[in-house]
Amino acid sequence: SVPFGDATPRVRNRSLTAIQLLGTSAWYDPRLLRAGQYLTGAVIATGFSAENPKAQTLAFVAAFELATGRKPGLLDAYARDAFRMLADMGEAGPVQREGAVLRLRGDEPIQDMVTTLRGFDERGEPMGAPSLMTIVDESFRFVPDGG
Repeated sequence: SVPFGDATPRVRNRSLTAIQLLGTSAWYDPRLLRAGQYLTGAVIATGFSAENPKAQTLAFVAAFELATGRKPGLLDAYARDAFRMLADMGEAGPVQREGAVLRLRGDEPIQDMVTTLRGFDERGEPMGAPSLMTIVDESFRFVPDGG
């Protein structure tokens, strides 16, 4: 496969007016924007969006940018949320592995996450609906729930 950063000059040289795509979080990359107007309206499903206006996301993004000089990505956000889950469990006192697993598989969603992760089901699969991004004016835009 050809990385999209290398493919965009070929897209620009075609007589295409628009490409409607639904992509994964791997597409949430500034290099994708090089395709310009041809990807306007493309939809990307991701577990994290630095453009999400939720208060905890804005605080995380600001702190991360101050510390690193760049916007956080999906793996950065998952690392933050994993640490947050472990720290929350530790505040409640010592927890054995089985207790932690039961808490993560519980009926109560995990709060204050910056990713869309809300817990794990009985098979250990992550639960949570993805955030949606779209491309408008050659930039990523967060699509609010229901929007």
